[in-house]
Amino acid sequence: MNEINRSESCNINQCDLSTGIDQLKSRWMGGVILSLHESDKRFSSLENNFPFMTSGQLNRTLRQAIDNRLIEKKELAYTLTAKGQAAAQLYMAIEQWVMTFDAQP
Repeated sequence: MNEINRSESCNINQCDLSTGIDQLKSRWMGGVILSLHESDKRFSSLENNFPFMTSGQLNRTLRQAIDNRLIEKKELAYTLTAKGQAAAQLYMAIEQWVMTFDAQP
C-alpha cells in the first residue's frame, strides 16, 4: 500500500482531510458524482435519477460541486472534472468498504 504523507501541522479544523470531507459530505453529493461518473447528464436527467431530491436541493448540490471544481457545465450537460473523477473513485471505495465490513450475515 502506498504511504500517505500527512502534514504535521494538521489539526481537525485546518487539515486537508477536513477540507476534502467538507467538499464531499453533503447529503446528495455522492449520488450526483456517481451518476455523472456513468455519463454526462442534463439537469432533467439528474432530477429523474433522484426522485426524492427537490429541484432546489439538486441546484444547490450542483452549484456546490461546481464551486468545488468537481463538475462543470458544458453546453447543456453536467460533466465531471478530473477532481470529480477522483472523487467518484473515493465514493466507490467507500461503498466497497461498507459492503466489506458492514455487510449483514
